[in-house]
Amino acid sequence: MVVNWISSNGLITLFKETTSGLVRVIEWTDPDILPINGLGIMTGWGATGIWTMEYSQKQFFRFEIEACHDAFILLSASIDLKSQDFYEICIGGSSNQITSLRRKYNDFNQLMISTPNILGCTEKSTFEIRWTLDGTIHLVKETVVGTETIIDWTDSIPLLIQGVGIMTGWGSDGIWIIESSSFTVGQYCGVSSIYGSTNILSTSIQRSRIICLFKCSPKSACLGVNFNVETKECELLSGGQVIDKSIRTGWLFYTTC
Repeated sequence: MVVNWISSNGLITLFKETTSGLVRVIEWTDPDILPINGLGIMTGWGATGIWTMEYSQKQFFRFEIEACHDAFILLSASIDLKSQDFYEICIGGSSNQITSLRRKYNDFNQLMISTPNILGCTEKSTFEIRWTLDGTIHLVKETVVGTETIIDWTDSIPLLIQGVGIMTGWGSDGIWIIESSSFTVGQYCGVSSIYGSTNILSTSIQRSRIICLFKCSPKSACLGVNFNVETKECELLSGGQVIDKSIRTGWLFYTTC
């Protein structure tokens, strides 16, 4: 799923990504526009779920969680979270008494830290997690007197993080609020069967057009992308240049708008 909102006109759009492209599920314009400063996700009415957020080049996110115990963060070596190479952080395990970090499937805990009552059943707790390419994982909790470091650990054999997952477990229900600034793609306009010829910053193979746009978003020099729906080629295009557009079957051309 992809959700997009435009603060200037109140337009909210929800897409479902399929093998044949994006399918619009919801498109609605709020006549009384609200400024969007936070993002929350949850399952309801007895449903349980695992949420996967596309990796955004920013190696951190800030969140609030309201849960009695067992809030999990998964930092995975694959975008779809199916790799057995991952870091799993459990906040408030063992009846809200322990915070732990585990590396890889069926592995033992690398860290177990006493954190009594770190979560609240009826109040939100604010955390920020950061990870670096050299394998450092840093988890802090924000309090009224400042920040408290919960985890500061470095893996001697670092994993390359490509996907992030969150969930509550062991019978715990939770409400998560994710800062929208942590995961943002920006606003892009695209046309099908068009190829943009200009200076190419980089070329790679990406699973979908959305991930291709994620690669462009944090780069100030990136104006847009060419994406091939058949070969999955993703070309990041340089700004400040003239773009010659031509008709090419199978290509999608996106620019910031």
